[in-house]
Amino acid sequence: VTGVTGVTNPVSLAEMAAGCARKYAEWVDVSLFASASFVQTIHAMLASTHHGLRGGGCDFLAALAHKGMDHGAKVGLIARLDLVNVSVNALNGALAIEAAAAADGGGDDDAEESEGKAAALAAAVGGELLSCLRAEAASHAGAEANEPHAPPPPKDACDLAARLVDELAPACVAALGSRHESTTMAILPLATAYVNRLKDAHAARLMPASSAANVEGTLGALLEAVINRSSFPDESDVGVDFGDGDDKATRECEADAVAIRQELAVLFRSIARLAPHLALGAVRSALARALEPQAGAAQSGPRWQTVETALAALHLVGEGAHDGAVKPGVEESPLGELVEMLLGAWDVLGSNSPAVAAHRLVAPALLEICVRYHLAVERRPEKLLRPALAAFLDGRGVVHRSREVSRRACYLFCRFVKPLRGQILRHGALPGVMVALEPALMDAAVPEFANPSAANSVGSSFTGGGTGGAMATAGNDDRLYVFEAFGLLLGVDDAPDDLRIRCLEAVFARLRGAVTEASSHADPANRNPAAAQHAIVAMGNVAKGFTLRVATQTSPRVGEILASGLDPALRCVQLWPRDPLVRTRVVAYFQRLVTTVGSAVFPYASPLLEHMRSARPPSASDLRECLVLINQLMASFKESLLPFLATQLPNLVTQIASALAPFAAPGGGVNGVCGLFLDGARQVNPRLGGANPAGGNTE
Repeated sequence: VTGVTGVTNPVSLAEMAAGCARKYAEWVDVSLFASASFVQTIHAMLASTHHGLRGGGCDFLAALAHKGMDHGAKVGLIARLDLVNVSVNALNGALAIEAAAAADGGGDDDAEESEGKAAALAAAVGGELLSCLRAEAASHAGAEANEPHAPPPPKDACDLAARLVDELAPACVAALGSRHESTTMAILPLATAYVNRLKDAHAARLMPASSAANVEGTLGALLEAVINRSSFPDESDVGVDFGDGDDKATRECEADAVAIRQELAVLFRSIARLAPHLALGAVRSALARALEPQAGAAQSGPRWQTVETALAALHLVGEGAHDGAVKPGVEESPLGELVEMLLGAWDVLGSNSPAVAAHRLVAPALLEICVRYHLAVERRPEKLLRPALAAFLDGRGVVHRSREVSRRACYLFCRFVKPLRGQILRHGALPGVMVALEPALMDAAVPEFANPSAANSVGSSFTGGGTGGAMATAGNDDRLYVFEAFGLLLGVDDAPDDLRIRCLEAVFARLRGAVTEASSHADPANRNPAAAQHAIVAMGNVAKGFTLRVATQTSPRVGEILASGLDPALRCVQLWPRDPLVRTRVVAYFQRLVTTVGSAVFPYASPLLEHMRSARPPSASDLRECLVLINQLMASFKESLLPFLATQLPNLVTQIASALAPFAAPGGGVNGVCGLFLDGARQVNPRLGGANPAGGNTE
């Protein structure tokens, strides 16, 4: 490498020589690479304007840093070759080149590659220094516990390593915020290792005073870098419109941004557990930047990326926090203050920048926060309940112009009202909520068949996950959660009975009509089982919000309305007895009513069982579903179910015995559970004496 002269292409040859030296670095004597001329050559490569030479130099030094050596010797080598300053200069230079290219409206792959290799060098050097400090802490921990342990590295080497880590930290923090994923991911393990060192009690106790004084500033800078790097990229940089959720390229870019956000979230959580006050301060600063008026932003307002990133940070900081906004019984609530700050300014943001507040990634982010911090709303309902409800019920929520956002909002609204329905009633908001829900209920009553996969909400930009609930997995529409929220609100004990009955009758009339229309067409080919299922699930969801006392004692009319959908639902089972989804939906609705209206479902139990096993012969799955239903009825009504069992059980036992007979022992003996059931079946129905093919011995 040091003698590259008089050749046609010295740059290319130097790159090849550096690559060759990198391969030898692991096993040859390190003194070969520590001479003044060699170090000067490597420095010249790193200072070159040619990206290949810079990258080759970084690769070689990273390999040298990873060379297997004693901790003390490794720290000495790093200091002797001045690798910390070398890596800092290389990294800062690469970041400056990339920043200049970005300012000119571009950037190239070569600059990105050089930046990534400089970051890898810094991570390698920093990782070795932290490894020395971990060895020191582990040795002291073993000595303290009186357990076998390796001797610690020399004290002067550990002190030097701590000082060099402090010198390296600012450049690494800057690299963490790089717009290039390769750079960020190269530095992230080093940042994580730095935080893990602080979490180790022995390492923290052994830390020099100068290093301890730098900790808070470094952690604050890391938090700031994580929050900023978690932002979605500028649309002009990636060439997509994040407001268009139907575009494939947008989806891919969004998935990439969410993936790196999840990686950074691990570091954020780790710092937040270590220093909660720093995390809260970083989030507060992010919210202030997103919500407070800014000079020169009167016309355009804040960027939606800035607002969404601040919301994501507020959502993230609450994970596992010991705060009254997320844990009942905790008095102090700094997070509640942040939520109040957010909701207090949200309407102003919506007025000044409606496009930002209603953006398809910003709008659901606020709703996620309202759900996570519902205890904060519960503490200050007079100030926070109205703006939270407005965000759910206007064009930023359940009636959002984007279908994916409106579906997600329906799911989140259901989660929001479950713990807060009493507050909504006490503060006089229930009538207004019912009026505002009407468009969403009307929309959700109509199934979406054009794109079944799109019927489920796409999930949060914080996690990338969807609802994860039964509706999504069973193929239902997440908009149906709005019916559950509707039932929860009207099912509150003290809800005005006239309002409750009026709203219930209107919704159930629409849903019963939908089931009837889907199942009563003269031409069987035009009947629509999917539409019927949709309406049946909606009726069952409404029933979830009511208790047995409300539906049978406080307001018996409510129970009548809730059960009024059983007649058209049973007709669906009669029309499509072999459709498993139809049967599952109807049975689920019936089971829900068992717990809601009680014995009022008795008249429908026998017809339902008859329809469920109407096929000749009924399948094993049909019979199993019948048994599950009977078990639930027996658990709910006990001896009052005797008349029903007297009429239904013999025939059901006969059919089950016929289904099990082939599994009995061929010689006439009992074969486990099957044979025992057949013995019991003969006692219930003596006519089954020949059900066992072999007959005879049943002892």
